[in-house]
Amino acid sequence: MNRPRTVSRTGKVFRRLLLFGGLLLLLIACLPTLVAKSRLRNTLLNDAMAVDGLKVHVGRASLGWFSQPKFHDVVLQDDREEPLLSVGSIVSQHSLLELLANNQDLGEITIEQPKVFLRLRDNGSNWEDVFAPHDDEIALDQESGSEIEGARLSIPRGTIRLVDAEIYWEDSVSHRQGRIKDIQAELDTTRISDNLVRLDLN
Repeated sequence: MNRPRTVSRTGKVFRRLLLFGGLLLLLIACLPTLVAKSRLRNTLLNDAMAVDGLKVHVGRASLGWFSQPKFHDVVLQDDREEPLLSVGSIVSQHSLLELLANNQDLGEITIEQPKVFLRLRDNGSNWEDVFAPHDDEIALDQESGSEIEGARLSIPRGTIRLVDAEIYWEDSVSHRQGRIKDIQAELDTTRISDNLVRLDLN
């Protein structure tokens, strides 16, 4: 008399487990899309960069486990919310899954229409305000490039292409400003020799 009831209960538990597993797989499959379409994309990027005084905002993104990550309308700001860099789009050659599986192989990353905003003064610049305090985190011998004090510099392999880059500069001392446009550049980190990185400018 009790056996059919036991089988019935086992069947219900099994069906619930299947349902839970199916929902979990669906959530994992949709996770990149959920991140791309929500505020999580900016939250996760800022947490990943973890640089004091630097904020990143992505206008929109396209993410999928097996597709190329694409970021559009990217803006880097300092702690005064003044722009340091704006980018039209960033596209990776590798899929999101490939990048997560091997973060030391970036493949080819294309950055289109980057605009650098450089504000100079007599004792530094807006870029130095953000990155100079972190110089001591990378302790390298300037002459030999060797590691000192246990510091370690790890450069992922890959190629970064800049398309139609521009630099806007402003000098508060001379009260001059200008723009350098139509910059085409390629940063190749796969050809590292004696800790030198190859940079080609066109």
